[in-house]
Amino acid sequence: MRWGTELHDRFLLPHFARVDFEDVICDLRRAGYPFEFAWFNSFFEFRFPHYGDLVTENGIHMELRAGIEP
Repeated sequence: MRWGTELHDRFLLPHFARVDFEDVICDLRRAGYPFEFAWFNSFFEFRFPHYGDLVTENGIHMELRAGIEP
């Protein structure tokens, strides 16, 4: 299977890693385990360091974070 850039987009960028992680936590909650996403905020700050923010004149907020390098 040719992944192209999808492999990096899905597994190494902060947004998609967070979405996948939230899905796992929701599954654990449905199974009766009292997990909270906030418990893992320090993990995401370590793995995906925050470099800066930008707010445009149109009100668009952009955040720059590092991705995981393979």
